[in-house]
Amino acid sequence: MAEIIFRAEKVVKQYKKKKNSPALNGIDMEIHKGDIYGFVGQNGAGKTTLIRILAGFVSPTSGNIELFGESNPQNLCQKRSQINGIIEGPALYPGLTALDNLEICRLQRGIKDKECIGKVLEIVGLTGASADSTKVKNFSLGMKQRLGIAKALLGKPQFLFFDEPLNGLDPVGIRDFHELIRMMNKSGITILISSHMLRELNSLATCYGFIHNGKMIEQISAEELAMKGGDLEKYYFSLIKGYA
Repeated sequence: MAEIIFRAEKVVKQYKKKKNSPALNGIDMEIHKGDIYGFVGQNGAGKTTLIRILAGFVSPTSGNIELFGESNPQNLCQKRSQINGIIEGPALYPGLTALDNLEICRLQRGIKDKECIGKVLEIVGLTGASADSTKVKNFSLGMKQRLGIAKALLGKPQFLFFDEPLNGLDPVGIRDFHELIRMMNKSGITILISSHMLRELNSLATCYGFIHNGKMIEQISAEELAMKGGDLEKYYFSLIKGYA
């Protein structure tokens, strides 16, 4: 079996303002090396909270998480240098160019290799005037998404996470995102994608986790889903029907 990149065990997240309704209620989750993991659930199910815990932005109330085999808090901080991603949209400087945005990011992360900027821009297809003269505020949503992915790729992460990356993208933007994800995955990067667009996720993910009211109700591979009919949307609604 492939190496486990991320594991959550009985993770609870209780916010003070919602004492009777934990955002996460004992969730268990495993993501293996090489996965394109489709994370599926309704608004408020706990997807973004789990991704924030993975990224180290918030701490769980209880339970354990493991990243690249490490669960000690100090070691987790070190391992997070190998992960990156986008939560609720890429954080960009709209008055600067793509090149300048990435240069700031490179300096903040202490990356010495200046050539890495050109490499990631080429990977995401932002070159020429799009990179060095056009300000980000004039970018289309799809171009901003590409730049966000370029930022995530700086430092050569082994694990990427994307929270609702398809929101607002037109069909061309969605197609381009699919191509980028498959290309990055072929290069050995493990990827977590949270999305409401189940038909798009259906054609992209290699495995799925279904979360409902803060609990993981099932994890399944794309092959197992295919044996059960292959329709992600239909399968998801059949799952949550019993949890209404």
